[in-house]
Amino acid sequence: MLNFTHGLPVTRRRKQLTGYGAANRPVYETIDTVLDARCGLDPGGSRESAQPGVREVVTQPVAYFTADVHITSDDQLIIGGVCYDVTGDPAHWVSPWTGQHIGTVIHLAATRTGG
Repeated sequence: MLNFTHGLPVTRRRKQLTGYGAANRPVYETIDTVLDARCGLDPGGSRESAQPGVREVVTQPVAYFTADVHITSDDQLIIGGVCYDVTGDPAHWVSPWTGQHIGTVIHLAATRTGG
């Protein structure tokens, strides 16, 4: 697998159904998996809340992989110590010359609130 030489390490955080508890409610366990693929990270932009008295900053980076990574819109990615939510489905780059899959683009978001 081709990888970014100076890419960032990525941990995928996924909730996995482990059984059912009281009142037959689903019980989930959080599983962290360090991915073999490293990513390039476009830090993207950020926006702040315009509401008086609310301090919220939302950052929207984009992760680029040179491989087909198994990420879903329900996952979180930990990159550089920051936990990001995956927003939307991962998009796959397809070469217009060869028709082969050459990469994956994943849009992310992190929300930080403070007083």
